[in-house]
Amino acid sequence: MLGHKTATLTLDTYGHLWPDRLDEVSDRLDSQRSKVLKLAKKKAEKAQKKAAKLAAEVAALEAAADAAAA
Repeated sequence: MLGHKTATLTLDTYGHLWPDRLDEVSDRLDSQRSKVLKLAKKKAEKAQKKAAKLAAEVAALEAAADAAAA
């Protein structure tokens, strides 16, 4: 979440700031990560539904164009 390649790198970089609370920090990071992933999944599902709807509309337009050309 902070842009580091791994969680270990993040904790190695900032862990000294909370030496006696690393479990709490880790739990909080995991909680926030879960929230972000849940939101991203919702957005992806919404985009997928929109894409399917648009694909159906394009197919209908192509079918109408083919029928008109025939």
